[in-house]
Amino acid sequence: MYAIFHLPRTGSHYLHSLINSSLTFLDPRHRGTDLEPFNPAFNSPESINEKYNSFINSDPPTTIKMVINHYPELAENFIASENYKTIFIKPKNYRKRLLKALVEKRLGTYSNGTDRKEIRQQHFRKLSFSEELIKERFEHYKIHMDYEFACDYVFYDEFIFEYPERVLKILELPFVSPRYKRVAPYYSDYEMLEDIDYFNDEYNRLSLKILGKIV
Repeated sequence: MYAIFHLPRTGSHYLHSLINSSLTFLDPRHRGTDLEPFNPAFNSPESINEKYNSFINSDPPTTIKMVINHYPELAENFIASENYKTIFIKPKNYRKRLLKALVEKRLGTYSNGTDRKEIRQQHFRKLSFSEELIKERFEHYKIHMDYEFACDYVFYDEFIFEYPERVLKILELPFVSPRYKRVAPYYSDYEMLEDIDYFNDEYNRLSLKILGKIV
């Protein structure tokens, strides 16, 4: 089975749906898995441990996705498990994904169609993000990056979006169209910024400070 390690807004829902649709085609018992089993925003520490034990011991094991920095010890358990193949989603453009995560969290919107025109119109060219918020994202990225070479598969997020059939072929799974659909926002994330140059300067400075390079 598969454990997907991802950062926010890097296509994890799409990849999870892609894999699960294929697995359900092969075996209906895979239908209806939990999309956010290890997200602390939706689960208590007790329920997360219960879900982990349930998933890793189930027959068949459950395909899961998780943000590593939430629970690194669980990620390491999945990496060590003989029942799981691990998939690392690597942003092709870290700047683009970091900004998308900031914008959508601020607006309370998502990439599956709830990102409505009127919500973005209200904030068009008005958003700015503090050093602390950008720094927090880079600290999460640093933890995520440490696990890239421990995983069985590494896919760029854009590769998943553009070539889903090839992703499943690499995983040796039949292609079945995923149920999850991506919908582009009405305005780009950059258009939402009050000052693009300020954001880019802060991004570059904090990337160098925390990661030692501009990604």
